Parts: sequence; structure tokens; C-alpha cells
Amino acid sequence: MDSNQRGDLFLDKVPNKKVEEKILSHLLSLRQNSSLEVLGPKIKKAPTVLFKDISARRGLTIAGELQELGASVVFVPYPDEEPSVTQPQSSSADSSSSHQSKKSRVAPFSRKSKKRKWARIVLLLILLFISLFLLVLKYYFF
Repeated sequence: MDSNQRGDLFLDKVPNKKVEEKILSHLLSLRQNSSLEVLGPKIKKAPTVLFKDISARRGLTIAGELQELGASVVFVPYPDEEPSVTQPQSSSADSSSSHQSKKSRVAPFSRKSKKRKWARIVLLLILLFISLFLLVLKYYFF
């Protein structure tokens, strides 16, 4: 994986309350500005996004740590960088079967595609105003 590749880290599911507490304490140690009140409900509502726009190296490291604690975690790179879903290697058999179902998940839109969308809208509006201006000129002066 490229060193400057970025993506999102998703928490897919948490098997039980004990694992949920371990994950919560680990995430609180990773995110200094987060609180128990914010992360607690977020983990309970899995699947959820844990980290947005995280580097691939850091995302896969955190995913491996959370998988060792018992959670199902997936790193999804942005689509304009790599189309496939990537997950750290695990030795357990049930995580490899869940890995197969993760490949069918569609990656979220990147920020670049959102910017392109707005650029197209602005361009269309400019063309519309030019067309209206030319119609008004033609009507009044020709």
C-alpha cells in the first residue's frame, strides 16, 4: 500500500460488552480530545466510522490492534486511490470469511469527487447566465 494513501476506518461490529469496554478504553487512549460520552454511543451503534481521512499505515495499525481486542474493523481506502477494500491479515478463520463480505462494500466518496461535483454545478450556472445574457442582448438589440 502506498505510504501517502488515505481512507476511513470502520468499526463493523463488537461481539459483546466486555470487548466493547476494551475497545472504548483503547480508543480513548488513541484520541486524546474524545470523551466517553461521545465514543460510547458511537461504538454501540456499530457499524460506524472510527477515523476519517486517516493514513493507510496508521489505519491498518489501529485496525490490527482493535481486531486483537475482538472487534471487527475494516480500513477502506478512498476510491480514487485504490478500488479494493483492505484489511490487516488475521490468523482466525472467521475473520477471513468476514473479509470476503467486506470486499463487496462500496467505498465512500472522496473529497475530490465532491469538489468536482460543485465545480460542475458552478460551471453549468455560469453557462446558463451567459446564455440568458445573450438571449437578452439578441432580443433588445437585434
